[in-house]
Amino acid sequence: MNVVSVALLITSLLPLSINESKSGLMLSAFFSLYTMLVQYFCSTLNYNERALKYHYHQLELENFILKLKNLLLCEKTRRPYNDMDFEKFQKYKIILEKYQISLQGYENHSDLDYRIARKQIERYNKKDEIKKNIKWHVKLAEWLSYKDFTIDNIFIYFQIPIITLIILAYIWVAVVGL
Repeated sequence: MNVVSVALLITSLLPLSINESKSGLMLSAFFSLYTMLVQYFCSTLNYNERALKYHYHQLELENFILKLKNLLLCEKTRRPYNDMDFEKFQKYKIILEKYQISLQGYENHSDLDYRIARKQIERYNKKDEIKKNIKWHVKLAEWLSYKDFTIDNIFIYFQIPIITLIILAYIWVAVVGL
């Protein structure tokens, strides 16, 4: 999208007939404004901050796993069971509770992730089978069941047609000479 924006900016600076028309300048201005709005929208999604949050969350979970492994190692080294077993169990329980609290505090997979995985497993298991006599609306319902239609993804899906329409409109204005 930035490439198209730069291309329209450069063509608006060149001495072309489209730059003399108000329609061409209006189209360039519209696309520049549209580009700014899209970049603002993408910046509000905070992908970098969310990625950093996930990274630290993964490190925290790894620390819990290491504590549990150390506890199990300690148990294996002391074979004669004594009163320490109850203390180990209590430590294990505390670590496990912290682990569960940590999992609850962060975003995790949505149901969509599991539906996509299930669909991929079904495809893998049935890749040699040919589905016959399945209605088109059933296939469409299956396809829609594992697609992500959140607002940000819908916005991203519409970028290609919008950019294509703007380029075609710019070319049309240049050819017709409005």
